[in-house]
Amino acid sequence: MPVFRSGYAVIYYETTGHGPPLVLTHGATLDHHQWTPQVKALAKDFLIISWDVRGHGRSVTPPGTFQHHEAAADLIRLLDHLHIEKAHMCGLSMGAAISLEAAVTSPHRAASLILMNSYHSLSTSGFRKLFAPLTHWTRRFVPRLPVAKTQAKLLARFNRNNQPYIEQTVRSMPKTTWSQTWHGLSETERTGKLEKVSCPVLLMHGKQDLVTKNQQNTLFTRLAGATRLELDDSHHLMNLDQPEQVNEAIHSFLKEVDN
Repeated sequence: MPVFRSGYAVIYYETTGHGPPLVLTHGATLDHHQWTPQVKALAKDFLIISWDVRGHGRSVTPPGTFQHHEAAADLIRLLDHLHIEKAHMCGLSMGAAISLEAAVTSPHRAASLILMNSYHSLSTSGFRKLFAPLTHWTRRFVPRLPVAKTQAKLLARFNRNNQPYIEQTVRSMPKTTWSQTWHGLSETERTGKLEKVSCPVLLMHGKQDLVTKNQQNTLFTRLAGATRLELDDSHHLMNLDQPEQVNEAIHSFLKEVDN
């Protein structure tokens, strides 16, 4: 099983294909399988590196809170482990925020950024006010199955075929890790660091995604030279809602960057 140690965490990853390296980072409470449609479509032109963020999937995290900067450090150490100097970084939601943090802290390692339904600040938003007490209450009183079913139903709104995968992945995550992850996300504050990104950026947003809708204008304004793309009939998990459109957008953007 391909793993490496990053501090006290053990990180699982997979590599597929040949070409310029592209790291895919999944969203909160999911795993590397989120990117299956992209791996299948893009591996003929790129070296695809998909991995499980600490505490997710097959990766193991030490006890304590979840922090973006730790996961971003894991991403950079993954590149070190694979002897890759520079890579394209693509992520969705939490994965986008992790990729963004990696590009801020290690700008020389990011060839480009593809940020899907990303965010820059949740620390002062309604997200924190909602999820801080909700995660505490859920961890203590709500069984895992109803939580997984509800989350899967909401995220698979535009593509019900994705519902079993989402439900199973959420169910497999320990309650404590689930709670730590959402609590860590609610502490996110990266607004003041956006100007430090120096690589090309593709900013993608699902038109029906209300979770990160109010974050997109600030990202577009502060990420110098960013390209913006909005997809119809896609919710938060836009890469699973509209895989063919997302694959085409990624491929076209990266070919332009590499040329």
